[in-house]
Amino acid sequence: QGRVDGIAVGMAVLGREGGSPPSLIGVVDRVYAQSADVLLITDGAFSLGARTQSQVAGLVVGQWQRGSRIRLEHVDRDLLLTVDDVVVSAGLSKGRASETPMAYVPANIPIGVVTAVVAANREQSAEVRPFVDPDRVREVWVITGEKKR
Repeated sequence: QGRVDGIAVGMAVLGREGGSPPSLIGVVDRVYAQSADVLLITDGAFSLGARTQSQVAGLVVGQWQRGSRIRLEHVDRDLLLTVDDVVVSAGLSKGRASETPMAYVPANIPIGVVTAVVAANREQSAEVRPFVDPDRVREVWVITGEKKR
């Protein structure tokens, strides 16, 4: 799908794998007439405002180029962040090293689960296992906006 189908840069892209919930796997990065490129959540250029279901806020960043998948960073050290916390989208995203403009990712889209927590200085971070491995997804959904009546 592409521009002729209403796809635009910055739209959220979801995938599903096995019994996982439909989860964020990236955002539309470039659009052509009948196709589009997706910046995956695992890419080092990807960053996204996120939070745990207990309202601990941070920034999910891609870590593929650093040998990992994704991390939740910039979390206040005084907040309770624990293994098995579910991480969901908080709203807006922006690729750090990408020309992708600000993207709208609706809040509460599932992302993954905290697998390890590391505290340092005034902040803490966490390794996050995505609900869906973007490398194994073959079909995706693009959130194009609210349905108009």
